[in-house]
Amino acid sequence: IETIRRRTAFQLRKEQNRAHIVDGLLVALESIDDVIEMMRTAPDQKSARGELMDTDNKNLSLSREQADSVLKLQLGQLTKLNKDKLTDERETLEASGKELEKILSDDAPVRDIMREEFEDMKEKFGVPRRTRIEPEEGDLNELDLIRNSQSVIVVTRGGYIKRLPLETFESQGRGTRGKRSTTSNRKANEVAHCFTCNDHDTL
Repeated sequence: IETIRRRTAFQLRKEQNRAHIVDGLLVALESIDDVIEMMRTAPDQKSARGELMDTDNKNLSLSREQADSVLKLQLGQLTKLNKDKLTDERETLEASGKELEKILSDDAPVRDIMREEFEDMKEKFGVPRRTRIEPEEGDLNELDLIRNSQSVIVVTRGGYIKRLPLETFESQGRGTRGKRSTTSNRKANEVAHCFTCNDHDTL
């Protein structure tokens, strides 16, 4: 509800600002000849703005925002302003503003908006599930968390056992200790068995 109301308050301020500008354009349109004369004879934009905002001029006396909106228009655009279109826009803004104010003060229209938005979401995203959720086949054990890589197992005559990853064993054999480390001058360290296996194997 709060999200919809914040959005509504923002939209209401936006429409109120636009309505204020339209009011200024309608006022300027009523005195279009005076406005054009001011814009032509004023030495600069600041002076023209001051004349449009002059409170002594009862026909105009625009706010700064209204005066700026008039000054943004070129003379050709100013003379082509359509009073009927501006009046229609003003009436539309006024009606919309009342609806927005109602949303801010009453929960019922807010709930209607929520219902409509939920229906839109359902229509847009309400597609059958594309993935399947299946029950687990048993619990995980420690073995499931260990990568099933290949290793080399070396057993010496003295009863020592050493395990090396196969990749490490082969890379060492290219230039350092590697395969040569499986041999020794000491009888107790002589290799009795050397074989490969997977880490999940039971020996």
